[in-house]
Amino acid sequence: MSAFWQLLRKELRELARPQYIIPLLLMPLFFVLVIQGGGAAEEAAAQKPVVAVVDNDGGAYAGIANETLRQRANVTAYETSLTRQQSVELLEGGPARLLFVFPENFSDRIGSGQQADVRIYSSLQQVSVTSGTQSAKADALLGAIDENITTNVTGASPAALHPTTSSHTTFVQGTQVEASPGALSGSVGQRFFFLGFVISLAVFGAGTLVVNSMGSEKENGTLETLLTLPVQRRTIVGAKLGASAILSAGLAGFYIGVLYLVRDSGGAAIAQLSGLDYALVGVSLLLAIVDMLALALCLGVFANDSRGAQSLLMPLSFLMLAPPMIVNFFDVSSMALPLQAAFYAIPSTHPVIAPMELAFGGTTTVLAGIAYEIGFAAIVIGLTVRLFGSDRLITGDAGRLNVVFDALQD
Repeated sequence: MSAFWQLLRKELRELARPQYIIPLLLMPLFFVLVIQGGGAAEEAAAQKPVVAVVDNDGGAYAGIANETLRQRANVTAYETSLTRQQSVELLEGGPARLLFVFPENFSDRIGSGQQADVRIYSSLQQVSVTSGTQSAKADALLGAIDENITTNVTGASPAALHPTTSSHTTFVQGTQVEASPGALSGSVGQRFFFLGFVISLAVFGAGTLVVNSMGSEKENGTLETLLTLPVQRRTIVGAKLGASAILSAGLAGFYIGVLYLVRDSGGAAIAQLSGLDYALVGVSLLLAIVDMLALALCLGVFANDSRGAQSLLMPLSFLMLAPPMIVNFFDVSSMALPLQAAFYAIPSTHPVIAPMELAFGGTTTVLAGIAYEIGFAAIVIGLTVRLFGSDRLITGDAGRLNVVFDALQD
């Protein structure tokens, strides 16, 4: 077996340690759980609410309210003339999560032109982010009751109460989407927001593997031993980059599989990605990881030990995590040109924006990003080969940047 393949196997064993790989694999699975949880919450919100009714009034308008609830909800209990304590016990003892109580003077107050109070009780198993959906259901039911009572009091038709309807069309980069900006924003956020963070963390996490490996080799003295072997420096670089590329391909494939699992999330407002689209996202992610790994390999040359390696990579973590924040909270096209250039210069930007761009027909932007990533990789790999061929690998001398590197590792 040639020296290259022996070194390649060594590097793969170093990079593929469970304590390094498992966190990178768990991140997208967490993303799937978040998306699936959001989908389950949406399905629950679309179902008819389960309610109980206590009618202490018995009048005409209370009857309209009761009929409305029967049409819009699943009424499991209907009682009359219960006290407040008995009403609460009814809610706690039954399957209903909402209880509507109509007071004795409900119909009289509405008949005299006054507002009538409806007491609504809710039951929660626990308080969570999705608890608000129950309140939204209660508000929707109360709105339907108001509309039906108003129709009866005024004699107006539903069309008279709501004389206008609306339909929204939004243009995104020349692509026509039959949805409002708000609905589109919600769909995009659900499908791509967490994904952007997961992709950025994958790119940064892969870089951490390499730079930690370099720092550990320096700390343990194995790097010096490796350099004394009758092996060309280019072979060492090739083995390290080859192992990194194999790791990158595996991670990219895994993450694209996660993206495919959540392809149906986000509603019908966004077009589904094609097989070619998934391939382009995978290539962009692969190249971004390769870019980060090569850059980490360069920084590892100047690391004193594993702790120093992590310190050197830390400033880059902010750059790697910046793209999803910028994409989700800022309009990149409205930013100043230097800021746009800085944004697109970050390698992890391109896989983050690729799914969204492809969903709205921005294939050219994705291809341009892939071309940039290839150029970035070529430059950084060339720099890595040059550094490995110099004495800097042993001395760690960074020239004029020594002050910066030493400060970061102190």
